Amino acid sequence: MDIEIKNLNKKIDNFRILKDINLNFEGEGINVLIGPNGAGKTSLLRIIGLLDHPNSGEVVYDGKSSLGFNSREKLNYHRQIGFVFQNPIILEGTVYQNIIYGLKFRKLKIEQEKIKGIISTVGLLNKINNDAKKLSGGEKQRLQLARVLIIDPKLFLFDEPTNNLDPISVKNIEEIILELAKSKKTIILSTHNLIQARYFAGKIFFLKGGEVIQNGTRNELFKQPISLDLLEFSSWSLPELDLNRGST
Repeated sequence: MDIEIKNLNKKIDNFRILKDINLNFEGEGINVLIGPNGAGKTSLLRIIGLLDHPNSGEVVYDGKSSLGFNSREKLNYHRQIGFVFQNPIILEGTVYQNIIYGLKFRKLKIEQEKIKGIISTVGLLNKINNDAKKLSGGEKQRLQLARVLIIDPKLFLFDEPTNNLDPISVKNIEEIILELAKSKKTIILSTHNLIQARYFAGKIFFLKGGEVIQNGTRNELFKQPISLDLLEFSSWSLPELDLNRGST
C-alpha cells in the first residue's frame, strides 16, 4: 500500500504535535521513523492507522484521499491496517481466543492450521491455552503481533515494538518484521533505537518537535546529516554503526 502524507497538522489545544508534514512512504519495504520522545512519531502513526484525525491535511492510501472517506470506506481501509502498539492491548481469555478475535470481528474464516502456524512463529505454541493476561511483557507483545499477522493486512504500523522487551522477544519480533518486508508488505516502524533503525530501514524519516527534519536512506541520514538536531540525536551511536551492511 502506497502512503502519502500531505500538509498534515495536528494540535491539542494550542500545542502543535505535527507541523506541515509531507511524506511519501515506500509501498514495499520498511520505512522507519526516528526521533526523540515527543517528536510526533506515535501521533503520525495513529493518524495513518485511522485511529486519530488531523486538524488539517490528508493521508492518501493507494491514491485514495482520507478526506473523501465515507464510513464504509474508512472501515474498509482500517481493516487493511495492522497496528502493533508499544503497550500491547490484551483481551480477556486465552492466547488462542485473543488471536482469533480479529477473524471473528471481520467474519473471516478460522483456519486452524494457519492459526497454529502463526502462534508457532511468534513462539507461543506451548501457551496456546494459557490466560493471555498472565503472559510476560514480551509474550504479550508477541501475542499482539500474532493477532495482527492472522488478519494479513496490507499495511503494518509498529510503534516501538521491542521497547523494554527481553532479548528473545526482540529477536523474534525483528525476524518477523524482516520476513514481512520480504513478502512485500508495507511497514512503517517507529523507534528511537538507531541500531535497529539501521538494521531495518529502507528509508528513514527523522522527526523532532513535530516536524520532518530529514529523510532518506540510512547512509544519507547518518553519513550526511543536514541538521545539528540529527547529528546530536545520532552521535552517541554513530561509531557503532557499520553503514556498509544491510539495505541502503
